[in-house]
Amino acid sequence: MLDLLAPDGVPVHPVRLHGAACTLFDTDGGHPHPRPFAVGPVRAVPDGLVWHLGWLRDAAPPVLPETVTLGGHALPVTRHTTRPVSYA
Repeated sequence: MLDLLAPDGVPVHPVRLHGAACTLFDTDGGHPHPRPFAVGPVRAVPDGLVWHLGWLRDAAPPVLPETVTLGGHALPVTRHTTRPVSYA
């Protein structure tokens, strides 16, 4: 889960979420391969946005950046939470 600092009214279109997640998690230059992540919706909270993402491998996810770009808006990551959950 990522907490993002976003000014009021920043539009986050669902079509942008998969591309943003690929930027976060693809570490081999974007070559076609199984994508080991799931993308959840972004929801507004009083101090920004919360974005739920799922990492579907046993190994730890890649190191996350300090900003995430959604639809041309660079949004600072204020916190991220990693919680292991079995999906089997």
